[in-house]
Amino acid sequence: MADVLDIQEVSRANPFATMDLDPVREWLRITHTDEDDALRTYMAAAERQASIWCHASFAQTTLKLTCHGHNTNANSQGDYEPIGLVRGPASSVTSVTDGTTTVTTGLVMDDRLPQRLYLPAGLQGNARQDITVQYVCGYASWAAMPGHVQHLLLLTLAQMYSQRNPVVVGTSVAEVPWTLAAAIAGCQREALP
Repeated sequence: MADVLDIQEVSRANPFATMDLDPVREWLRITHTDEDDALRTYMAAAERQASIWCHASFAQTTLKLTCHGHNTNANSQGDYEPIGLVRGPASSVTSVTDGTTTVTTGLVMDDRLPQRLYLPAGLQGNARQDITVQYVCGYASWAAMPGHVQHLLLLTLAQMYSQRNPVVVGTSVAEVPWTLAAAIAGCQREALP
């Protein structure tokens, strides 16, 4: 039986609030700084949209994931069922609790995607129960983001910036541009559990 998941966003950083906008201006061929505040807003919106498309968190985000009815008993080989950390990539796990026991140290997760958290000894063997995991995922800054994520965000930003008016006379959009669709697909493959 699969876990039923509840995901709550505890906090979300804005990695674009203080970033150097030179790469963004260069990408958009903007030669002035008059629109910097608007560009930061567009970057945050582009990150949010790309996160939705890719089922990931690109801006550093603290999430609280509750797995209702998680099987904490060992299988016949003595292995415990790990918890899939959604909307990764996860960088750290803050705490794991079953409602009575909270563990904050000795938490182990894999580095490969999709990332999984292995339950600590204090939470194993109590049959099916609700397990809540609080963890940090995403990237703290623009510089920390991999190139393919930066590329996706710049493509999304360019689309938002060039189409910032609600009605564009003389154009008809039938589908997402192929470069944007390819960038989305690449990030989805890496982020999906």
